[in-house]
Amino acid sequence: MNSLPPWSMSVSPQMRIAAGTFTPDEGATDSEAVPPGLKLAFLLEGMLDLNLGDGRALSIAGRSLSLFLGRGEWRLDHYFPTQPTLRYLTLHLDADMVEDVLMPLRGDGVDYKSAAPSPAMEALVRQMLLPPLPGIAGRLYLAGKGLELAGLALDKLYRQRSSASPCLLSPAEVQRLRQLRELLDANPLAGNNLAQLARLAALNQRKMTDGFRQLFGCTIAEHIRNRRLVAARNMLEQGASVTQAADAAGYTLAHFTHAFRRHFGFNPGRLCLKAC
Repeated sequence: MNSLPPWSMSVSPQMRIAAGTFTPDEGATDSEAVPPGLKLAFLLEGMLDLNLGDGRALSIAGRSLSLFLGRGEWRLDHYFPTQPTLRYLTLHLDADMVEDVLMPLRGDGVDYKSAAPSPAMEALVRQMLLPPLPGIAGRLYLAGKGLELAGLALDKLYRQRSSASPCLLSPAEVQRLRQLRELLDANPLAGNNLAQLARLAALNQRKMTDGFRQLFGCTIAEHIRNRRLVAARNMLEQGASVTQAADAAGYTLAHFTHAFRRHFGFNPGRLCLKAC
């Protein structure tokens, strides 16, 4: 994977973008004061825990899109329980721009939504991850891409949830879902029978699937796929062939190469340490 050192730029008085790749220290924490407006966070690789400052705790992993809509200044705390490499892009639009271009800001607090990014969003993020061009050309390029990215994200998140009722989780249900995720992380190559997983989590299937997406920002199937790809990457780094890694992850070779490239941004053969 190409290293993309973190960078941050105010592309206009109303828009700020930060992006790059870095490996945090295990157990590291960070806190930021977020001004009013819209914050989009795209994670292409890695994992972290977030606290919105109002008691809501979130876990983000793999390919994910997170949207935060704040009516006033708020705090976002980051915690890195492991030492993964994170590849990310964040975009912030100030409150005036959100009101003028996107939507009215009403009420109090922070609105949070999450989903897996679409292929079109991923393509934009990968383009914007590159170090920006200098001067006004770079700012104009990023401003245009940023608005396009915000439009795609808002369309996906608000359209897909406009008719869905919120999934309200009790503390006990949150704990069960966290335990379920730990089980999946410990054995990512296990099956993903939803009925069986619901029995293990002591939740009905709808509550489990909706709650998992709400809490972790992806479906159970997406999480299992992401963990299998990470496990396959570990096998490659330890000397396995691409064919062995594909078999272990439950893919045909062609599908594995495509899924691996989409997830990590490069072909698995790059990590193959022996003849494949």
